[in-house]
Amino acid sequence: MPAKIAASVTQKLSLRTALLLCFTVLLVGGCSRSSSSALSEYQARIARLTDSETVPVQRPNFERLPRVQESRSEIPEYTISLVASQRLNRCRAGQLIADRNSSLGRVQPPHLRLRHEIEMLIALPECLADADVASQSIAAELATAITHKQETLPLWTQRLLTTEPILRDALRPGRKVLGPEEMAGAQETLAALDNILYVLAAIDEYLDEPSQTDVLDDLNLAEYWQPSWQALGQSDFLPRYWRSQQHALGAMRALNLQLAGAEQALRCSATRTPVEAEYLHTVMLNFWIAELQPMFAHWNSLQQQLTVRLQQLQSFYESSAWLDYFEHLIGEQSYAAQLQREVRIHAEHWQSLLASCQLDPVSGRRN
Repeated sequence: MPAKIAASVTQKLSLRTALLLCFTVLLVGGCSRSSSSALSEYQARIARLTDSETVPVQRPNFERLPRVQESRSEIPEYTISLVASQRLNRCRAGQLIADRNSSLGRVQPPHLRLRHEIEMLIALPECLADADVASQSIAAELATAITHKQETLPLWTQRLLTTEPILRDALRPGRKVLGPEEMAGAQETLAALDNILYVLAAIDEYLDEPSQTDVLDDLNLAEYWQPSWQALGQSDFLPRYWRSQQHALGAMRALNLQLAGAEQALRCSATRTPVEAEYLHTVMLNFWIAELQPMFAHWNSLQQQLTVRLQQLQSFYESSAWLDYFEHLIGEQSYAAQLQREVRIHAEHWQSLLASCQLDPVSGRRN
């Protein structure tokens, strides 16, 4: 066989192998393409087989994240006297104060500042209980400092919830949609949220009964706080997920308009099943059943898990603007809830089409 012909045959075989591999992956995972590209190709196939114009996709506008200025309030600081500060150098609170007064400490992000306040509420009672540290002259000052930090701890919690950049970025849509490879980030994100919620719940429990300092003592902040914020900040899963929901909702609305009345466009009847209807059945199997329905089912399962956690997170907010924003993420009118309704409508359109064209839903043969 001449070299050029052999190369051509090899190239064709390689292309055929790649296409078959892609088709196999498509059935289980989307051939490494995004949800938007899969929906776009699916709609194009339906439009072509029904000989109709492609319905334009109109994506809904995403709600604006509440601005920092809308919920930010000033938090009064408590200044410990120089004498008390020097005495505190003998206990753990002294190092915490030194860290807070350092150049890095002055620009702490909200999640680190809240951690500092929690650690001070653990350390100050220890100092107060140490007779070598809490002499009679400063004991009252330390007790006042503890009371002040207990009173302002809810304010620091609200500061975290409304201004922390990592949390704000996680709760608003990103620029890109999810690809199959990004779905693995869901469990890490859920675990990070669980750990953050664990600490926030412990803070509430402590504030209900401040004398029970064991609640804070038992917190392992090194394990449950900073690593969780780091994981949440390094992952773009949630921003991609919100954007994917928005894109998919617009696409499904267009798809439902595209598929509605397709049996009339094909002129299906009790005695006539056009070949285009059989081709559409293949499109339904390869795109809707094999790829898109499993993806939406996965999203719905994930949304249920997210809803449980975000409802807990929502319960810590005091800002009405934020409470309303959470309803757009997990409420009855969220994109996820609207998307599931469009998915059910789409399945009904397929049932109507197959029944009108006398096609068996599984085999695609004429009934």
